[in-house]
Amino acid sequence: DNRNQPPLRLYIMSLLLWWAALRSAPAAALAPPVRAPVGRVASMHRSSVAPLRATATSSGRGRRVLVAGAGSMTGRSVARDLARASNIAVVRALASTDTLAATDDTGRALAADARPFDAAVDADAIDALVIATDDPPPAEDVARLVAAATSNGAETVILYSRLGAGGAAALEVLGDDRAAWGRAEAACLENRGDAACVVLRTGALLGGPFYKLDVDTIRAQTAKVIDNERSVSLAAAAPKTQQPSFGGSRLAVARLAALAFDASGTRTVDAVTSAGAAPADAELAAALADVPAASAAPSGTRGDAAFDDGVISAWTAPPKPRAVNPLLAPPAVSGPYWGALAVFAFNFWLASFNWTWCEVSWAVDPSSPVHGAFSQLDSLCVWDPATKRARPSPQNGLSVGYAQAVKNQVQRATGQAAPSPFGEYFVK
Repeated sequence: DNRNQPPLRLYIMSLLLWWAALRSAPAAALAPPVRAPVGRVASMHRSSVAPLRATATSSGRGRRVLVAGAGSMTGRSVARDLARASNIAVVRALASTDTLAATDDTGRALAADARPFDAAVDADAIDALVIATDDPPPAEDVARLVAAATSNGAETVILYSRLGAGGAAALEVLGDDRAAWGRAEAACLENRGDAACVVLRTGALLGGPFYKLDVDTIRAQTAKVIDNERSVSLAAAAPKTQQPSFGGSRLAVARLAALAFDASGTRTVDAVTSAGAAPADAELAAALADVPAASAAPSGTRGDAAFDDGVISAWTAPPKPRAVNPLLAPPAVSGPYWGALAVFAFNFWLASFNWTWCEVSWAVDPSSPVHGAFSQLDSLCVWDPATKRARPSPQNGLSVGYAQAVKNQVQRATGQAAPSPFGEYFVK
């Protein structure tokens, strides 16, 4: 009786499974885990990108760079170029979590090029600091950040500024931010200690993959044009240096930070972009070296400032919208305001002539073929056949025009002559 014995096919199936397990055992022993635990996926993504890239690109001169202002379009462009540079080991970003996850027009996130800065771990692992923003950063924030970075070992500080920085503060109400950029430069130089400092002055930067959803279509189209301007000329800073065209090319100047690390001493450089091909790295490095070092920037001593919460939060907090004078905004914004002002000025100019219907001869002339449509003007205007002109009727004050009508009304009410609301010069 075989009913209580296992069937033959069960034995065969067991032998096949055992044989398959023996064949796959060596490979399974050497293979890494296929998937990390779900809770660690996000943290591994943030922390693995830069270290893996550093293993491939770092050398004896590889630097660990902290990028402040990475939430801006300029800061993101600089971080992306630093991640590609051969003399950079690790790029860390002072940016919020949302900024690190945000993508540009190509779908690339900032976390792919830089990892978030952790003061508890990375404070003593900073060789250089780069400050790159779209708008002038507050001078006090720059001072505290530079002091903290240099106190913790940063040997080089690079600040992206604007051409002609240090203009009159009175012009800030008109939208001129050169004075604010000048204060940021001064704060950087005064708090750098004995670290080298390179100030890269550029024009108002445009371009880069950040305009796909820009509602200002004029600015978006201008950015596409500026992206083709890759030529860069470097020279010692001068107060009257200007950026031609609509603005500076963000893609062209973002690569200067990686080259400026090799420049010795403290210097301020004007970087002007123009149409043309991008120069070679060696050519730009030579141009940077030719810029004379600043003679009025003596080195100081390193302090003991730390990366406390106040220093970090100033650069990781969501950016506050900057108040912009609508009359000085781009045409897509300022156009309606200027149009309303033009219409108001034109109407005021017309009112200053104090015109009335009595001056429209084809309407008040009884012999005119269209006079019948304006017969009600007979009570307002008196036609003179001899001179072929009409004069206002004294019985009706509405025919004298707005300015004179107001003047007559004031005179009747007070018994005294009143000046014209538009001045005697405007009243004919």
